[in-house]
Amino acid sequence: MLVRIYINKMLTCKDIINIMVKFLIDRLSLVMKSNNLNQNQLSKLMGVSPVQVSHWLNGRNNPNLESLQNLASVLDKLNLHWLLTGEGEMYLKSDSEILAENKQLKKEKSLFREMVSHLNSKIEETDAENKILDSGYVDVTGDGS
Repeated sequence: MLVRIYINKMLTCKDIINIMVKFLIDRLSLVMKSNNLNQNQLSKLMGVSPVQVSHWLNGRNNPNLESLQNLASVLDKLNLHWLLTGEGEMYLKSDSEILAENKQLKKEKSLFREMVSHLNSKIEETDAENKILDSGYVDVTGDGS
């Protein structure tokens, strides 16, 4: 995720960290929303107190990596890399989903090859027809061009 911040002053390291943590908290809120979790339920999953979760969501404190790792391990397929950076998808795909997508891509590749082959044969037919037409060409201008 690329974020551009337009300001008139230089950002300090602390400013940058605060911005990154804000985005992390936004993603944590998205996880709660997508899993229909309230603060109490989230705190149980993460192994922290509800007050801690409240402080994170309000920007008073920041979650530690261990708590975020606990959440990713409890919520099957939650992408910890996405949670920390915003890059990639929120949820990882299961092996069966990846296999199904791969199978579909192979089918599409096969259909595409058939289509290209059909188009190539049509091009060859058209080229052959054009050669026949060209061979019967009669110069009506009389100048040989």
